[in-house]
Amino acid sequence: MALSERPAVDRRVKRRLARTVFPVAWVALAAVGVASLVGVTLGGPSRYVPLLASVVFLGLPHGALDHVTVPRARGSEPSVRSLAAVGALYLVFGGLYAVVWFLTPAAAFVGFLLLTWFHWGQGDVYPLVSLTEETHLRTRGQRALAATVRGGIPMVVPLVAFPETYRRVAATTVELFAPEVTFAWLVSPPLRISVGVGLALVTLASLLLGWRRAPHGPSRTAWLVDVGESVLLWAFFLVVPPLVAIGLYFPLWHSLRHLARLAALDSPVADALSNGHSLSAAASLGRDALPMTAGAVVFLGALALTVPTAVGGIDEVASVYLVSLAVLTLPHVVVVSVLDRVQGIW
Repeated sequence: MALSERPAVDRRVKRRLARTVFPVAWVALAAVGVASLVGVTLGGPSRYVPLLASVVFLGLPHGALDHVTVPRARGSEPSVRSLAAVGALYLVFGGLYAVVWFLTPAAAFVGFLLLTWFHWGQGDVYPLVSLTEETHLRTRGQRALAATVRGGIPMVVPLVAFPETYRRVAATTVELFAPEVTFAWLVSPPLRISVGVGLALVTLASLLLGWRRAPHGPSRTAWLVDVGESVLLWAFFLVVPPLVAIGLYFPLWHSLRHLARLAALDSPVADALSNGHSLSAAASLGRDALPMTAGAVVFLGALALTVPTAVGGIDEVASVYLVSLAVLTLPHVVVVSVLDRVQGIW
């Protein structure tokens, strides 16, 4: 089914955002990928630095504006009712998911992988639709394929390329709650081969269908962006160790694109962007996100004190952060899904 709606973004704001979110991620990921190819990468405890830096830099804060997101998308400001609704959403959905981690941590981890696959794919559809001059993703089916590809690459490609690291991160995270979980099945060759080949085929199908639906200039340019980004992401996650790769992708790719989307919803921020005042716009978003980011950090600390296993080393700290992200991601996905509907993405 063809989609005629697309989020209304001022042309100057769109160009400013596109010139920020696309090149920053492209250059950063390409540079790190090349460095990894020549043997330069982070090792030991330093490999956790990009991921843990996202606690305060873009990563965790990108979800800290959920309380204002949907009202602004509808052209209004948050009310007591809307704030209470988001608070209840986080309390109920996040609380229930936290309980699942304590009761069945292995299932909770697998659920986190699938949830992140969905959400990161969801997050990449918006810029391909709205920050290009004319999108090549014209139908819901195309957008679903694109979301499957874009969310799947960060989840599947590291599993194919770095199975032991993938297994170790999964086991360390689950062992916060239950010892002696190996996750050997997760990295078995049949599973890795099947999901890797399957994702490669879906990637090709998505790009070929996009080419057929992009008959002329602007839409063909959008398709070329999709092709280039898909190739870049495949290459990046094939050669960069997973902890470093996810630690960079999460803030510089996924989070930055979501914050750009929110910037277009905030009239003062959008005005600042259209007038070339990018630093002022970023500062305004940062101020709005600060209270909820602080609350998320408090939750992270409380979780570290609550898990059955003592949190001592940096690997356990990173695992607690992953669990806190999982718990916070579930209600965040609900908010973004509502935003997608309001803006006509689906």
